[in-house]
Amino acid sequence: MSNSAEQWYCLATQPKREHIAANHIRVRAGIEAFCPRIAYEKKTRRGIVRFVEPLFPNYLFVYCDIQAHLRHLLAMQGVRAAVKYGDRIPNLPASFIEDLKTHFSDDIKEIEQPELQPGETVALTDGPFQNLQAIVQHYYPANDRVKVLLEFLGREISVDVSAKDVIRPDYQPKKEIK
Repeated sequence: MSNSAEQWYCLATQPKREHIAANHIRVRAGIEAFCPRIAYEKKTRRGIVRFVEPLFPNYLFVYCDIQAHLRHLLAMQGVRAAVKYGDRIPNLPASFIEDLKTHFSDDIKEIEQPELQPGETVALTDGPFQNLQAIVQHYYPANDRVKVLLEFLGREISVDVSAKDVIRPDYQPKKEIK
């Protein structure tokens, strides 16, 4: 049952509520909603943590007759507004959404962390060398180990550590409340 007025539109959501809004739109309004998300594991100071984040933070897509459903959509939990240009609510090309759907078949796509490269600077997160900076010399993916070069007591030493015990320097820890 396809109505010629039904097209893809973009809705702005409240921060961190994209998936909640999409679910409410699907269940309560019976409207097709698409909120592509990525999932990945990241090494943090508290260990490996799985993160799930939206591909488009604060946005989701809906397929409907926007004029007929706008008021109901805006009343949904997590929805802030329809994306507008002036007074016009532009539709999105169906080919764009279909292309996204081929890559995000079940809304969530798992992303693998790239391998550590020789010469990369890392920080150690566990063991006797915790919080020290080191340089990757070699990554052994078969046993998930890394040979690193670090400065310790005024000397450079080479140490094998678990790949789970190193993080990249671009890691930004959340600010702690003191």
